[in-house]
Amino acid sequence: LLPMEDCEIYGYVTSSNVKVLALIKRDSVIPLSKRKDGNIKTLFANVHDAYIAHTMNPFTPVRAKIEQPCSRFESHLRASIKEY
Repeated sequence: LLPMEDCEIYGYVTSSNVKVLALIKRDSVIPLSKRKDGNIKTLFANVHDAYIAHTMNPFTPVRAKIEQPCSRFESHLRASIKEY
């Protein structure tokens, strides 16, 4: 979406108009080969899956903010980031 000096910003919009942004720092931790579009799309698909799993909970209010503590959603996000 937008390359900057020390990071790259990627965006994703779901079919239900939920917007997700990823800010990826440019350093030696994430090699350049990992910054392919396919890998970014997989990251966003995993984040979207975590969001769907959270919103499908019958006790989650419709269109509510995801607030702390939400350990299941956070664990899904951490697993997606680790996989990336």
